[in-house]
Amino acid sequence: MRAELTWGVRWPIRRVTFAIEREGRDASGVKPVAVFRFLSEDWSPWIALLRMRERWPELSFKLIPSYLYAI
Repeated sequence: MRAELTWGVRWPIRRVTFAIEREGRDASGVKPVAVFRFLSEDWSPWIALLRMRERWPELSFKLIPSYLYAI
């Protein structure tokens, strides 16, 4: 499978969820943020993030890895 078809990862991204959540308060009040959660077998979807950054330069990303461990 080509990397372009899987957003820069070897295997397709799975269990994708989307929610609008509130970011902490600051001087301007509570800020809504779009939150995507997903499982990736081996890497971040860097190709998708790069394309979105090129298309929408004002968009920002915060990628927080969370690792699944076998029990």
